[in-house]
Amino acid sequence: MNYPDAARYMYREAMDYLNDARILGDNIHSCSSGGALLSILCFEILLKATYRLCLRAEAPKNHNYVLIWNSLDSKTRTKILAQAHERFAGHIDLVDPDLVLTDLSEAFVKARYSYEPNVARSRAQISKVSSDWVEGGCDLSTADFVYRPTECAGLIYGCCKLLEDRLGVSCGLAP
Repeated sequence: MNYPDAARYMYREAMDYLNDARILGDNIHSCSSGGALLSILCFEILLKATYRLCLRAEAPKNHNYVLIWNSLDSKTRTKILAQAHERFAGHIDLVDPDLVLTDLSEAFVKARYSYEPNVARSRAQISKVSSDWVEGGCDLSTADFVYRPTECAGLIYGCCKLLEDRLGVSCGLAP
């Protein structure tokens, strides 16, 4: 499959995951982070589609979003960030994209097994860790997982708009 066709296929796959993430996110009975994980998976696929299209090479088969992102040329990264900032003006923090990408990558890898940080803790310990975190100001640097949903949505939007421009596809995301 040539690079544009592969990127188109990846794009469609990512949009399917995003649709499913929204279904879970809109369901008041959802009991897990499944929607957030599917959104991050959508972003990963779009990032790798962008890599494939722009670098005309297969993206690394890992979840190191910082490595993949920094492999893109600065013009491409700037365009994606500009779209994200325009779409979510005032609600998004992409000042340090590497930090956001690290958080998303770690959330995708670790939150799939979200029980692991708590499996050795008693219910009382879990409750104490949670209340201490809240009382400490909810410092993201000490959280078990940092999902960054608005930043993820912005990066999804930015990648979609770039792929839309280059592939002639329509992302169907709200302007």
